[in-house]
Amino acid sequence: MDNLSNLGLDFMFWASCKLNIRDIHRMAVMEEYQDVFRYKGRPVRNAEICGLIVGIDESHSRIGYLVDDGTGTINCWQWLSEPPSIGAEADQHRIMSLGDCVVVSGKIKEYRDVRQLTVNSIRVESDPNFEALAWMQTIDAKLRAYDRPIVLSESSQRELALRKTQSHNESFAVRGPQSPDDLVAYVQGIAHATESHVKYAVEAYMLHETEGVEFQRLLALEAIVELEKRIRLRTADGQESTVDEHQPGVSGRRIVALVRRAVAELVTEGRIFLKDGDRDIYEAIQPACSMARQLLEIMRAEGSREYSQDYLAAKLHASNPGMGKLQPRAVARCLGLLVEHSDIVQVADAFVLIG
Repeated sequence: MDNLSNLGLDFMFWASCKLNIRDIHRMAVMEEYQDVFRYKGRPVRNAEICGLIVGIDESHSRIGYLVDDGTGTINCWQWLSEPPSIGAEADQHRIMSLGDCVVVSGKIKEYRDVRQLTVNSIRVESDPNFEALAWMQTIDAKLRAYDRPIVLSESSQRELALRKTQSHNESFAVRGPQSPDDLVAYVQGIAHATESHVKYAVEAYMLHETEGVEFQRLLALEAIVELEKRIRLRTADGQESTVDEHQPGVSGRRIVALVRRAVAELVTEGRIFLKDGDRDIYEAIQPACSMARQLLEIMRAEGSREYSQDYLAAKLHASNPGMGKLQPRAVARCLGLLVEHSDIVQVADAFVLIG
């Protein structure tokens, strides 16, 4: 279950797990994946705690609450979407006080070897009995679910079994195609072809064509033609349809539409870029030049401050001229994904590195 796609079969990977602060500090890190921890062998990324605020640290872009639940303490950082102003408006950004009993839900992060929570939600509980209730709910969750081994549903077991039979595809995904024939072999190993396979095949081929690829050349790839045929002949329930695959023009139009959608998605995701608009040539961004990685490296090198999207895009272009051909929406989408993964936080129109 250590494959990242398999970890998602465990609900604890997605849930905000009710834990004691002591549990958060004791969990081992899964070295294979950033910010994924193990609670008795099960994957955890998000936690919910209940305790008293025993310290407050406030700045223009975030508020830190030191929370104590009786088993330990942990810093909970709440990032502000807008800097606090003066007077009554500032009080809206700081509604918690020392001694408040709070319930905090957030993503577990590690900064300088110290665990902390990046707050997704925080609320005050005025009922004096709520803290004791939260302790009991945490114990109950552990006994009923967290401390037990995962039991997969029948559909999940079938999905896991299917993935295990595709070891050839997994190894191919790691090393990439060595030739067009290698890409065809990958397609032949797919049990149920989808449009996502078309997108992967396009990117995998382009990664090994460092000078760029004309759009028309992609249409003639044997692997793409085979994928289009499989997708076209399958009906919604997986049975073969009776569509005449030899109808003139049908296959060609479908291939153009499939590949055009795949290319558009890859451009939006910042994985390829339009190198020559006149000749419709696209080039893949090599893994060593990953946009997300370079954005984080830029922010880490320049320190913890606010960065605009335009500034980061200019720095990307300076570090790799090919990046300058990326559409602004690709950079915006990449920054949005980094925000979702709690690597950075958005403050008004700017971005700040977490940790």
